[in-house]
Amino acid sequence: MKVDFIRDGDHLRVDDATAAYFNEMDHHEAHAGYHTICRSVYRAAKGVPPALGGDLISQGIDVIRNCIEPGTGAEFSARIDAAIGQSTPPNTTVPLNDEFRADLGALLHQVLSDAVVAMVEHYMGSHFRVVQCQLYRTETGGEPHVSFLWHRDMEPMAQVHIMVYLTASGPDDPGTAFLSVEDTRRLADNGYAFPQFAERIADVAQALPPGAQAPKVIRPDLAAGDATIFGAPRLLHRGVDGRGGKRDVFLVNLLPSLVPWHHDISRFGTGHLFWDDAISDTLLTDPFALILKPAPRFSGKPVSDWVIKGNLLPDGFD
Repeated sequence: MKVDFIRDGDHLRVDDATAAYFNEMDHHEAHAGYHTICRSVYRAAKGVPPALGGDLISQGIDVIRNCIEPGTGAEFSARIDAAIGQSTPPNTTVPLNDEFRADLGALLHQVLSDAVVAMVEHYMGSHFRVVQCQLYRTETGGEPHVSFLWHRDMEPMAQVHIMVYLTASGPDDPGTAFLSVEDTRRLADNGYAFPQFAERIADVAQALPPGAQAPKVIRPDLAAGDATIFGAPRLLHRGVDGRGGKRDVFLVNLLPSLVPWHHDISRFGTGHLFWDDAISDTLLTDPFALILKPAPRFSGKPVSDWVIKGNLLPDGFD
């Protein structure tokens, strides 16, 4: 279909008829339609992104070493101590005042280095935008939490998470474990893709036939300042609360865009990136809006097969 673009400062907007056409689709397909348009714009301007090494493409998860300075992580971790007061293990979302949000927003320029930008553009095949940021602490103990059982996030399939570690995460520390895209698809073929909270399990081998090869669990060792980058809707993953200590993480969520990420920041600032937890679902948004916000018109349709299989886009969209 022919798409018309409207120049809006440093931004591009898709014509209303095209946006309406895709927004009548299933919510995953609406985001996929926008992603496809973003890829075509990127290719027209820059060509196909250069091939890069690393595991983000092949496994869906990679590690970014020295994503921020270790001393910077220690400074923010100390500020978390002062901000949370009484923690609520295993997970505590850190309350943020305007100053704290502004300082975290400024940190994005360290996190999204040229190398990381190239990695994400290669993965998406397009420019990207920052859509959400969150700061939280994980500690050993507390009531069991659903995020500590194997799951995939119900989000647009192109969404990428960067988890910047402000504290180190070794084998005994709180952290996150992952399965590769290949093993995640194998579990999906056996009926374990997006389980309801009550159906989530701690041992993924339980979802495979007897005698099947057990999936390889990926659990990176991370120093303060390192980060993991992964496709949360495409990979099974789970939190690990460790045997002691704490984990402080700055979470940055990315989605495709028609323009480079910093155009949003220079125009809109960073305040809009810190969502209220009650409305934090990026899938229930209009991807064609310049700033993402909840769009409750979407209905709860069954999850499509291409989503269950963990494909980046449905067949025929690119």
